[in-house]
Amino acid sequence: GELEPVEISVIRDVISLPSVLVRTELGSEIAHIRLTEFKADTPDRLREALEREIEAGSKALILDLRNNPGGYLQQVFEIADMFLDKEVILIEERQDGEVVWESRDGGLATTLPVVLLVNRYSASGSEIIMGVFQDTDRAKVVGETTFGKGTVNVFRQLSNGGGLYMSVGRWFTPLRRPIEGQGLLPDYEVSSRDPQKSDVLQVEKATEILNEVIKNSVLVN
Repeated sequence: GELEPVEISVIRDVISLPSVLVRTELGSEIAHIRLTEFKADTPDRLREALEREIEAGSKALILDLRNNPGGYLQQVFEIADMFLDKEVILIEERQDGEVVWESRDGGLATTLPVVLLVNRYSASGSEIIMGVFQDTDRAKVVGETTFGKGTVNVFRQLSNGGGLYMSVGRWFTPLRRPIEGQGLLPDYEVSSRDPQKSDVLQVEKATEILNEVIKNSVLVN
């Protein structure tokens, strides 16, 4: 016979997913932290994760921005602050002039060796961090050319009930490299047609680079 329909009650709610994921391998000296997007609480969660990893003995960091589409600009700046001394983070060109965004002195992890992971879906805020890390030689970047989202956008409500979404400015890296439409190239291009294989190869390359940095640091000391 026919199956009877089953009624299920569902509670409607907002599900908040964490934007900071720790992926460090057990026993590794290299912390691996993934940022899925830049939400309001992302800087605080990243700071907490970094402090725990450093306290646990991590000597270097893989900062994973793959598939990160961006988010709140202020939070992007706060995260960049953690890894930089006083540096230009971003140049924003608008019709009425230019705005230069700078980091503050004394971040949490200004001397921690870092490798950044990016891919073709890393966009906007991810590209801002990548740009300043490359231009200041703060970190090497492994992965693929990024998405290329480098504009300031606003939404204007129209009287007919519609709206207009338009760009009012463009972003440039500290060395004035454009982001919009072309993306940024990594220092080490690592990619495969198989996305899962790409993920593994990129982490392996980042680990190789940081292991060499750690080894050289031990030799110097």
